[in-house]
Amino acid sequence: MKQQQMLHITVPMVSLGDIAFLLITFFIMSTNFVKESQIKLDPAAAPNIAKLKETVLSVQVDKVGTIFLRGKACSLLELESTVQLLAQDLEEKAVTLTVDKDVHQDVYGPIFLALSRAGVEILLAGHEEPARAEGNASAKRAGEL
Repeated sequence: MKQQQMLHITVPMVSLGDIAFLLITFFIMSTNFVKESQIKLDPAAAPNIAKLKETVLSVQVDKVGTIFLRGKACSLLELESTVQLLAQDLEEKAVTLTVDKDVHQDVYGPIFLALSRAGVEILLAGHEEPARAEGNASAKRAGEL
């Protein structure tokens, strides 16, 4: 009888290292690092704030009224057209808007209008205000009356 030859298959380990390196490089290059960290904002605060859903588009307005779209400064005209263009490819057309607490309505009002004309849902971002004991006590007393 003939003996069958056993095939020995070896996996080249050197190419696995190359593939892993290329995958890591790809993910590093395609990652969108937070660009908003350079923007100095003191967002508005409120006692009861719901957690926002994640959005791809973010707009910030700093204390002096500079508009930032995805971390880059832009004008009001650029904001509307760029958001409209970027939102076309998105399944969920929503923008997170963070406005510095010291910015007046005359500055952020036109931004609301521009985002509305761009056809996106506007989600206002802020942080939760710590509860004050004095305010809670007076609210309880008002409720008892």
